[in-house]
This record gives sequence, structure tokens and C-alpha cells, in this order.
Amino acid sequence: MNNQVDLFDHFIQVTFILLILSMITEKITNFIKLNFPDNKLKKAFNWDIKLSNNASMEDYEDVAKNKKNREIQTLATIIGVAIAYGCRANIFRIYDTDFEMGWLSSEISADYFKRHLLSDFFGCGLTGLFLSLGSKFFHDLLGLLLESKNLKRKLTDREGVSNLQTIDEVDKYIAEVEPIVVESHLNQYLRTIPAFQHFEYSETDDAADVYLGEISEDELHNLQPMISVPLANKTTKQVALNYILI
Repeated sequence: MNNQVDLFDHFIQVTFILLILSMITEKITNFIKLNFPDNKLKKAFNWDIKLSNNASMEDYEDVAKNKKNREIQTLATIIGVAIAYGCRANIFRIYDTDFEMGWLSSEISADYFKRHLLSDFFGCGLTGLFLSLGSKFFHDLLGLLLESKNLKRKLTDREGVSNLQTIDEVDKYIAEVEPIVVESHLNQYLRTIPAFQHFEYSETDDAADVYLGEISEDELHNLQPMISVPLANKTTKQVALNYILI
């Protein structure tokens, strides 16, 4: 079970890395698009489409719009592939727990060209194509993985599931992601404290570090050391509050 959880966490970590790389691709693409609008990279592999003499003005506008979109997508693809090769982000192996990104990894040895060169060549190229799709693709994928992780944890919580009586309660239980519910409840309560600055919640420890500004000893003494958070399965989570003066 622990190995499965670790593997799931690894998928989330790698997808987060790909999200960062796709955001870098977008930033560089937008920078070139804004500062070098007539660059040749953007126009590569984007041939003009000829229309008939009977074509309307709308047809010409659609062709011009599609041509511009293809130019930007071509530029994003070129940059994405370059970043993927530069980071050695091989989509065929990047999700292996023993894979190390970068060209300075320990597996780059004398027999590397026999074992992994072909895989890295095609794998990095494919990663670059995915990066050119934009950060939204990996953002949605990351959200799906996180949601699946929380859903899996909920379904294995026998105590929580046993308290559900109706299908509406099941739907609510699945829809509410526990850490988000806890943080929302904490935020609502802690904002009533005048000296409150911010907090950091640890799901592992079921505790929150609460950072406070200037506060008297009497006020600090009267603060709750623990808070009960109602959950969708009719149970409550006890969250310890560790107050830290800054």
C-alpha cells in the first residue's frame, strides 16, 4: 500500500514539474511573440493558403486568424522541444521512480548511447509537443491526479463511509476535499483574531501553525488550543493550533 501511495505521489510530483516546464514554454513564447513579432521561427512550416477570387472578406479574415494561431503554435512547439531536450524530460521514462532528469545524471555513462539515446531522442521530442499544448493541459492533469488521490483516500476510509446514509451524503462526501474544507474552516475562525497574520496547515500532523502579530498574554492565553472541523461524513476533525508570535 505504501508503495502505491509513493508511486501516486511521484506521478503528482513529475506532473508538477511538467506544469512548470509548460509555463516556462508559454513565458518564452509570449516574450518572443511580443518583442519579435516578425521572427522567422514563428513562420516556419506555416505556408500561405490561397483562396479563390470568389472568397469573401470573412474567408480572408479566418485564414489570417488561423495562420497567426499556427505561427504561435509552431513557435511554442519549437521552444517546448528545446526545453524538453535541454532538461532531458523523456516522457517515456520520466515517470519511472529511478529516472533522473538532466544531462548530468548518474546514468550518463559510456554505455548511455547504447541503452537510452534513442529513447531520449524520441521521448524528449514527444514531451516538447506536450509542453507546447500549454500549462492548462498539465494543470488539469495535476488537478485530476490530486482529486483521484483524495477520492481514493476517502473510499478507503471505512469509518467515514459507514456514516453515510443517503446518496446525497455520498455525493457531498466525494465532492468535498478534506484539506480544503479544513483550511476554509480554519481561515474563517482565525480571521476573527485581531492579531492573526497567516497560518500553515499540516494534513499529516492535523495541526496548524498560526502566526500572530502583537497580542497581550491574556489574549494569547484565551485562544483555543484546538478547533473542531465538521466534515461531510458527519464526523469532526480535531486540528491543533500552534500559536507563533512574529
